Amino acid sequence: MKQEGAWVLEQTTQCRKWSNDKKVWISSYLEEQTKHGGQAYGAYIYDRLVGFAAYGAPKMIDEIKWINLTMLFVDEDYKRRGIGTLLFDKIITSAKEKGVEKIFVSAIPSKETIAFYFSQGCVDAKTAIEEFVDTQQDRYIEYTV
Repeated sequence: MKQEGAWVLEQTTQCRKWSNDKKVWISSYLEEQTKHGGQAYGAYIYDRLVGFAAYGAPKMIDEIKWINLTMLFVDEDYKRRGIGTLLFDKIITSAKEKGVEKIFVSAIPSKETIAFYFSQGCVDAKTAIEEFVDTQQDRYIEYTV
């Protein structure tokens, strides 16, 4: 959370477990993104989906071509194995192919999540892109492609 202009860590009770309904919703959401110009990628170990990442259709905002990284998730049992980095790299490669200049992330403000994005080269976003913001509690991050 941002207090007096600086980011501070706070205790969160945000649940990372998903109900079956949420899993079905995510599948539909990812499908809709791909139908409208976005992309979705999965990471599998054998036949098990252990991670995924997706972004929405590229948009021109203030003469800069952006994508919104809408989801990047790695199963708790498979974290710290490089899967998130591989997925983020795939997003960057795809963004380059589409001529995208910047990637926006409305990130859950947990220490682990923010540390991951910063380790990938992200920085705090200069401005919030309101149409890409998930919640006002998120930390807004960007990556220059």
